[in-house]
Amino acid sequence: MRALFSVAVGVPVLATVAGQSLVTMSGLSVPVLAPRAAETIGIDPGNIGAYTALVYAAATVTSPISGGLLARYGGLRIQQVALLMASLGLILFAIGHPFAVIVSALAIGCGVGPATPASSHILARQTPPPLQPMAFSIKQTGVPMGGALAGLLAPPLVLLLDWQGAALVLASAGIACALAIQPLRGWLDSDRRPDGPRAPIRIRGPLALIFSHPGLRRLALSSFVFSAMQLSVSAFLVVFFVEAIGLDLTLAGIAYAIAQAGGVVGRIIWGALAETVLRTRTLVILVGIATAVSMAVLVQADATWPFWLLAAIAALLGATAIGWTGLYLAEVARLAPPGRAGEATGGAMFMTFGGVVFGPPLVTGILAATGSYPAAFLTLAALNLAAAAWLAAGRDDRKRE
Repeated sequence: MRALFSVAVGVPVLATVAGQSLVTMSGLSVPVLAPRAAETIGIDPGNIGAYTALVYAAATVTSPISGGLLARYGGLRIQQVALLMASLGLILFAIGHPFAVIVSALAIGCGVGPATPASSHILARQTPPPLQPMAFSIKQTGVPMGGALAGLLAPPLVLLLDWQGAALVLASAGIACALAIQPLRGWLDSDRRPDGPRAPIRIRGPLALIFSHPGLRRLALSSFVFSAMQLSVSAFLVVFFVEAIGLDLTLAGIAYAIAQAGGVVGRIIWGALAETVLRTRTLVILVGIATAVSMAVLVQADATWPFWLLAAIAALLGATAIGWTGLYLAEVARLAPPGRAGEATGGAMFMTFGGVVFGPPLVTGILAATGSYPAAFLTLAALNLAAAAWLAAGRDDRKRE
């Protein structure tokens, strides 16, 4: 484990964490800015759900496409492009025109999509296999860290500079990061083949790679369900605590922050356990089951439950529903053919982002039909449990490959 903190491994991990955090922050800053921005733009703040869906629809397409670019340009260069696209999205959002807002969602999605395949490509090359689950889990803490940065930085910046100034300052952080990691390119992109044949820009190749391998196929399809749960937790947890439990907004916000912190801690803990205590695949299955159980417990809560208990359940839900992705990406990289970890990740993330787009509308539809948060959340829990069981049923896929 000491090798994880060496320059050879530690620097790539820090570079990918920084990139992942700031790309995610760009996407999650817009919902924080939306209440103020809506007055200027002339839209209903509730439409932010459609904006988020558009971001991840673009990410769903660009994630597998990026796999074809990694060999020619390198993972670090693609990460820099992802940072610049996400920053461009915030700049367009700051314009405040409805058309610019739509384009900004597409631009941010074009940053979110390639960020994970690019960082996975870097770590798969730079990290010894025994350290990969931990390294990937640390790298994926950038997702909840990005959400935390958006929540911590955007509100005070709005007070100081108004929402448009806040968007521009946040955009500058992504640009600064893209410039700061440029000196690492000669090292981290040493495998690029700039004079080689131009890689095809297509979705079909990465998806064909995923669906031709039984183990990768099961992982990717399971991630569709796991990610639907993850984004639904992020989108509806505060509303659930306020409307269904009766917490005031401040306590609901604290519980939400605890869930996000649980996601950071969970990713690190699961990464430390993977391949040392349990196989990575086994941990993905167990975390999926624990997510379903945590959600099933949470929906039993009412106003009589003490806040410390609600916070503890939120922390466990965050550690599982948000904390699974590092394990998942490490397992995708392990099963991928040699040299094709980035391409495999792009194909797998197509399915993962599909679940992100699918989850919140599913919850919204069930709420509209039943008016019941327990019905919506228990549906997600049941799907999560089924996905974990299906993944467990494929335990011999690796042997067949």
